[in-house]
Amino acid sequence: MNTEPKMAVGRVTSAAVIAISSAGLVVSALAGTGRAQTVTQGKKVTFFSARPMPLNTLTPTGALPQVARQQLKGTLKVRTNTPSGYHLRRGNRRTDYTYASAYVWAIEASCGSNGCKPIQQVRLQLIESLQGTTSKRWTNTMWSAPWSGPSYFVLRYYYQCGVNIKGARDKTCSTWKHDGADGSSSGGAYNGYKINRTFGSTNNVTKFPMVDFMVTFKDGSHAIGDDGHAGEKFRGWDACVKARSTKLCKTTGNGG
Repeated sequence: MNTEPKMAVGRVTSAAVIAISSAGLVVSALAGTGRAQTVTQGKKVTFFSARPMPLNTLTPTGALPQVARQQLKGTLKVRTNTPSGYHLRRGNRRTDYTYASAYVWAIEASCGSNGCKPIQQVRLQLIESLQGTTSKRWTNTMWSAPWSGPSYFVLRYYYQCGVNIKGARDKTCSTWKHDGADGSSSGGAYNGYKINRTFGSTNNVTKFPMVDFMVTFKDGSHAIGDDGHAGEKFRGWDACVKARSTKLCKTTGNGG
């Protein structure tokens, strides 16, 4: 994993945009039904997915993630709650101190009446590592590599610390208590970029990292996350904070 090449980093100069190019609409009949449907033609969509798109076959629009289908229909829904939108991206708890998310792909695709094909795909992963024992620090490593299409892309991040509150809405560490936890941060990133932060001195509490992966493709468009914003929000595994034996919890929340 650590042998993958680093990506060039540039400055994103515009606000997050939805990459949908203008084109006409065509009407085709649903086979065997006689009903008509509206199909977008020649439109670009950007999204994140738990699997890459095939390179040699078209993907039906109905098989795309919901946020991509909403873009095609012009009905994109944007969620505004914080820290809502941060989800555990599957993966596994490798040890008492390390969690690895599943791979996630940032995808730019072109869709026509027969389906969609990828223009550019970037593979992403988050690795969360605790120092353990009495330490109240974790390192969150952002992995990113080109998968298909142009190799150039820009990766940026936004980091925040979360508190898992049983039976209530989760809070960010900075809004929960002033206990020395590092606040939010953001900036440019690259393959293997490490976010090393303290998560606060309070013991007998459950905390988790949150990292928003923001991908800009070669043509300047931004990958849209499942909350309707540019970027995909990764939630880390819950850490059970103790005075002398801080470890990843046996189970974790999934986010929302």
